Amino acid sequence: MMGFLKSLVSGIAKFGRILVQGGLGVAVFSIFWFLVGALGTKFGFWDYRFGLMTMTFEWGRNFVFLAAGLSAIGIVFSLLASPRVKPFIVGLAGVLISSLIIGRLVGFGQEVGRLPPIHDIQTDWNDPIRFSDKLMAIRGEKSNPVEDEPRISEVANDRWPGYGGRLVSEVQEEAEWQDLSYLSIVDGSILSRVRIKEENFRKSSKKSRNTPYPYIIDSKYIQKPVEEVYRTALRIAKAQGWKIVTENPNSGIIEATDSTSWFGFEDDISIRIKVAPNFAMPSLLAGKSFEEGEFPEEFRDPVKIDVRSVSRVGLSDIGTNAKRVNEFLLDLERASR
Repeated sequence: MMGFLKSLVSGIAKFGRILVQGGLGVAVFSIFWFLVGALGTKFGFWDYRFGLMTMTFEWGRNFVFLAAGLSAIGIVFSLLASPRVKPFIVGLAGVLISSLIIGRLVGFGQEVGRLPPIHDIQTDWNDPIRFSDKLMAIRGEKSNPVEDEPRISEVANDRWPGYGGRLVSEVQEEAEWQDLSYLSIVDGSILSRVRIKEENFRKSSKKSRNTPYPYIIDSKYIQKPVEEVYRTALRIAKAQGWKIVTENPNSGIIEATDSTSWFGFEDDISIRIKVAPNFAMPSLLAGKSFEEGEFPEEFRDPVKIDVRSVSRVGLSDIGTNAKRVNEFLLDLERASR
């Protein structure tokens, strides 16, 4: 009888060690599985639906839960039958790796649900930027359309109830950090919609952090010669790693493409730079005279910069285009001070 019990305990302990080793193996395998799913999408071996939805969120999720289950059960078996440090550490490693991946998947899913189902962002929907024929040809016919007044697909209602059929411009405005104190009056002349709050204030604001887009996506106005602003914008676009498609200083247009680092989702960008007349208040000039070439800079027409960034596929860009536009405008503002 004692021999049978000893053999049973030994068998359970061995089975537990097999489980924890298998759990750790599956956990490590799942990491490479997610990597293959992303890189396969990026390099065109399969489309994003298969790589993101099937490989990552369906099969990948099952692998991770399997790894966590095997590791947890293996730890219990190993400790009950023959408590040893090594099986416990192996099992704990499998549980930790699986938990981290599960947490990342859950967080990603929550982020997708929190952000609006839009993939087209621009700074001025009242005067929408239109892509050139050259850029549209690069996008291809199977890409998302680029329209003046796009609406969210009705399909979005399955995951984002109430969004289907709504204007993208309205949804974007609702998602932005709304702050009515961003108008700056300088010497009585409205120079631009200058943000009173800078980056540090934005980051420290609980209100901004709880907003889908924790910034204001609006036209940028800069009190510099238009040629200088154009050169700066082009330099920043190249520094961002964007592939420049169109350079036209005469029309003030810069077009480019960019792709995400993980799945390689491709987005297209257009920057429009032009002088914005009639910003200075004529009454401020009454009774004043200036020598030729001495006209104060604060009374000159500022340059208006608008940006549009559009994803080629998908309903939601998970905030990528909004972040890209905001970062570009912040870099441009810094470089123009």
